[in-house]
Amino acid sequence: MLLGLLTALSYSSYLLILRKLQSLKEDVSPFSAIAIISLSTSALLAVRMIFEGESFAIPDMESWASLIAYGVIGQVLGWVFISRGITRVDASRAGLVLLLQPSLSFIWDILFFSRPTGHMEILGCIVAISAIYMGSTAKNK
Repeated sequence: MLLGLLTALSYSSYLLILRKLQSLKEDVSPFSAIAIISLSTSALLAVRMIFEGESFAIPDMESWASLIAYGVIGQVLGWVFISRGITRVDASRAGLVLLLQPSLSFIWDILFFSRPTGHMEILGCIVAISAIYMGSTAKNK
């Protein structure tokens, strides 16, 4: 549970920083913002890998191709679209919509990859999606 809360805190902080970066400087392209964030994160992960004695070696060409496809399609294009759109909506609405990402990934993992799933995991997903729905349809008072 603690890791889940820390993940939520980190992700929401990341989104708020990305939104602030995009709103402060009109001349910062989404590609530049993603490049800065990706390089910073890579440097932090490299330090952790060195301290844990892990290897940077990628075993084969299939792994290389998968990493490149995931990086270009899943990360760069996805986050460029998100960073362009995040400045056009309220931060609370953007946060709620982006919270759908892990919930839908979980559902797709079950549907497409036959992920073994317990009742508590399904209940957690239902609670998360219900909370996102309630938050996105609530009227501001």
